[in-house]
Amino acid sequence: MGDFNRGIMAKKSSYVSQKQLLLLFCAFFFSAVSIAAGVDVMYSLALFLWFLSMIYTVSNLRQRALYFVFLISFFVFLLGGHFCYEYFGMSVNYYFGESFYFHSNLCLFLSLAAVLAGYIFAGKAKLEKRFKRNTNTAERDSMSRRNYSTKNVRQYSKLLFYITYPFWIYTIMGRVSFVFSSSYYSSYVEYESSAPYTVKAIAAMTPYFFYLFLATLPAKKECKLPITLYLVYAFVSLFTGRRSFFMVMILFIMLYFIYRYYRNEEEAWIKRKYIVTAVIAGPILVIILQMIQFIRAGESASGQSIVELLFGFFQQQGFSSSLLRLERYYEGYIREDAFYSFFGIVKYFRTNSILKIIFNPQYDFSYVGNSIDYALKGNSLANALSYAALGKINYLTGQGVGSCYIAELHHDFGYFGVVLGSMVYGIMMKIINKIWNSTYRPNVWTIAIGFAMVESFIKAPRWNYDIFISYFLDLGMWMAFAAVFGLCNVMKRKRHV
Repeated sequence: MGDFNRGIMAKKSSYVSQKQLLLLFCAFFFSAVSIAAGVDVMYSLALFLWFLSMIYTVSNLRQRALYFVFLISFFVFLLGGHFCYEYFGMSVNYYFGESFYFHSNLCLFLSLAAVLAGYIFAGKAKLEKRFKRNTNTAERDSMSRRNYSTKNVRQYSKLLFYITYPFWIYTIMGRVSFVFSSSYYSSYVEYESSAPYTVKAIAAMTPYFFYLFLATLPAKKECKLPITLYLVYAFVSLFTGRRSFFMVMILFIMLYFIYRYYRNEEEAWIKRKYIVTAVIAGPILVIILQMIQFIRAGESASGQSIVELLFGFFQQQGFSSSLLRLERYYEGYIREDAFYSFFGIVKYFRTNSILKIIFNPQYDFSYVGNSIDYALKGNSLANALSYAALGKINYLTGQGVGSCYIAELHHDFGYFGVVLGSMVYGIMMKIINKIWNSTYRPNVWTIAIGFAMVESFIKAPRWNYDIFISYFLDLGMWMAFAAVFGLCNVMKRKRHV
């Protein structure tokens, strides 16, 4: 079965090239027919480029898995809304006229092109030399020591994941309880965790213990319980009304299975029955997620058909493309000097407790909840646009429009910024994939950091541009790594006593 599944990778290169050409022709034909049928030309070009990028990723999933899940997220959060508008006549939010619609599609096209260019450029940068296998005696001895160390990291990271997991669940149950007693929108304004700081600090380390455990490449059987617990947390997160957490966690597990499928061919990480189950369960899951939207908004879905729920999900999730128009429409109402694309970095240096010991930057607003000062004085595009577009009352009751890395880049640096910033995304994803698949001195710590940053690239289409830097700076990650590293060294010394 495994040999069958890997067939595409084992076939002759000429066959693969023919298959790619066939897929490319189908994408080109679909785009040409779409334009002839009256679909917006710029959107058709953006969608064709997305198809092209997908063909590029699936032709070598081993090396391009992260790029693959990024493209799925890009379609769901950005292209999907326009797709429902162009092909099914569904409404699109904040249209504002043809020039604004063209602008949003142009931004989508430029970003997709730049991410692809950055990814290919990084692949041509001869990174292979840094990951080349060395098989001399000294290196084999070093690898033997690392294998011993990897086993310790696996053991203690799994142990700490189990120990801290109840704290992780406890913190999210607090938000679930608030949503049930109040409302989803109120949670963005009124909710403040009652958990002690120590509990929240411990909970913040839990997912990183999980990533570190997975980075040691444990056997599939050993992964079952940790992955199950991780998915339980994802399921519980749905009751907060925040569907994005659930989707991100599901996509990460899918990515990990793809990664292990190619990395450890002796184990059947992907089977035909898994694929069949995913194909059947996928649409059902999409419908359930869309029904959650009605529930959290206090509306009834009784009049909705299965098809309306299915495509309504992509229409609603694709709202992020509207931010590209909102940013341009309200450019005169939001700060010109805010540098929204660096929101995470600015917030980190302003609010980090440790850095405040060295210097204490002054700002006269709170980063918690929705406030007028936060919208007008902060550098959060999500808050600034929400206040401008929704009005004071709706904004202060917890409603918001969110953000998008493309909108932030365009506001700060124009179309040039969209291209340059998106190229950085492509380069970063390629570097992470190279680290994951390296045969030279594979390092569990760097692999785990890559796993931790996966969420940032999945979230980026509806989040801040510098989210990948924010995740890298996360104190919870470094505390978790330090705890495992310290425990490994303490236990090592005890064995030598």
